[in-house]
This record gives sequence, structure tokens and C-alpha cells, in this order.
Amino acid sequence: MRFSHDEPDIVYFKPYVSSPERKFQLLKKVDILPPGLLPTVIQSPGLTPYRQWYLYKKICEYCTPSTQDIVALKPTVDQPTANDSDNEEIDNEAPSTSASAVAKSGKRPATKNPKVQTKNQKASKNK
Repeated sequence: MRFSHDEPDIVYFKPYVSSPERKFQLLKKVDILPPGLLPTVIQSPGLTPYRQWYLYKKICEYCTPSTQDIVALKPTVDQPTANDSDNEEIDNEAPSTSASAVAKSGKRPATKNPKVQTKNQKASKNK
């Protein structure tokens, strides 16, 4: 399938690889072309602070080290409190992976997924 800048209303195609090329007219009226303007961009509101912290604290441990900064980046906003009426409370069950411990050490929590190992875990395993 191919298009041509000279004929914006025509698509050239082959029904089968061995078939001769055929053309198909897309527009009913060739003299009326659609406007060349793009639609307005809709800005995404982004993730809520609750969702950012949830991904960081609960999902990050299941990501490979190479994808942790893409999937569960450490939030730059303050952690929501239980007083926030529109947010659910975030569990703080694992003390070693709490936000304050991670912030003090500057390191990400170790993964709990046995198939995913950090460089330090691999190095200590090889010793």
C-alpha cells in the first residue's frame, strides 16, 4: 500500500503480493479536501500523588532495575496523608522499603521478585 503527495485522495494497493497494483479513491468529492489542521491537544492531568506513591512503594519491587525509573519513578510530591479525603491510605508494611528509609539511603528497595536481581544481589550471590 502506498500514498502519493500528488494525489492525496488516492491509495494504491495490491490485494495479494503477486497482484498488479490497483488504486482506490478515498474521497467522494475530489475538490473538497479535509482541512490540514490537527485537532487540539488534550493535556493529560497526570497521576495523582496517591497513585505515584502506590507505584513507587508497591509496584517498583516487581520491576527490573532497568525499568524501575520508567514504571515507578520516585515521586517528587509529598506523600499523601490519611487526612486527604480523596485518597486511600497507603500501606507502610515493609519498614525497609519505607519512603523515609529510601530517601535517607538514596537507593531503591531491593526487589522481592526472585527472577529479578539487582547488581548488588548478583555480586553477593557470585562471591
